[in-house]
Amino acid sequence: GSSVGGTIGYSATVASSGSVPTTLTNTATLQLTNLPEISTANNSASASVGVTPLLSLAKTASTSAALAPGASVSYTVTARNVGVSSADGAVLSDPVPSGIASMSWTCTPSGGAVLSASSGSGALSATFTSLPVGGQAVCSVSATVSATPPAVLTNTASLNSAITGAQCAGAGNTRSSVPCSASVSNASTPVLSLTKSSSGSAGIIAGGSVTYTL
Repeated sequence: GSSVGGTIGYSATVASSGSVPTTLTNTATLQLTNLPEISTANNSASASVGVTPLLSLAKTASTSAALAPGASVSYTVTARNVGVSSADGAVLSDPVPSGIASMSWTCTPSGGAVLSASSGSGALSATFTSLPVGGQAVCSVSATVSATPPAVLTNTASLNSAITGAQCAGAGNTRSSVPCSASVSNASTPVLSLTKSSSGSAGIIAGGSVTYTL
């Protein structure tokens, strides 16, 4: 019980599975059973708290080996809603990085997720018009390495949400603010060239000298 003017405190745990509304409202009601009341207008009070989405993003490459100029490489990008509230409107993107000459992609949503686009060429950009709890999309990205890639070719995807308080799930049950990001890096094989010139381009005579430059 509680004395006059006292307070009662308790805690609650949000469900870890199923769908939870974006706003949780808890209402408490007070009722006297052995005394008459002058007014019951203030016998009920509510408190509301927002429930924010929890997203995850992962990316892998088809190889961990060094990439040669003109080679093909594929990436797999997986975006998921691992929280307890929907994340409709989340945006998945994978820009064309330096060292990639061309890129095309296809995405397969599941678990009730719906994307604004399921395939395209160039940079991957798609909005989840629906991303319910447990929904996800797996995207396959096919890329061709440019003729002169940098020493390290890094491809980074991101998943963002405009919902206030949205977070990213990390390793070891850690969390961080959106946007979520996932990167894959590959070294590139050296690009070598060799030229040779001669000082005797106008002709040389027997016993003469000539200089070659590499």
